Amino acid sequence: MNMKISTIILTTLVVSVFISSCYFDVEQELYPTNKCDVENMSFANDIQPLIKLHCQNCHSSNFASAGVILDTYAGVRSVVDDSSFLNSINHTGDAVPMPLLPNAKAPQCAIDKCEEWVKDGAKDN
Repeated sequence: MNMKISTIILTTLVVSVFISSCYFDVEQELYPTNKCDVENMSFANDIQPLIKLHCQNCHSSNFASAGVILDTYAGVRSVVDDSSFLNSINHTGDAVPMPLLPNAKAPQCAIDKCEEWVKDGAKDN
């Protein structure tokens, strides 16, 4: 009989430890959301750094692949105006998908920021 009581007590203790270990979990800490902030996009603060990181190795004044230069606002604005900017990064339309690596795409947050900036008028700010 003592063995049965010991087993019940041990089982109760183990179950209570497992149940109580989850009690103080905070949902935001367990499942963080990496929200992409697309509010108030600025060319200088948000878009230009993304272009520098993802595009300028091939599209700059020093190396203008396919004649596309993206190290100035005017250069970026020209591909925004002809729709190739968003089509390239979204891999849609007739534009050549960028980046040109097989099955590669810029991070979704970078794409979302570029889309929002263009939607807001692609301002030089």
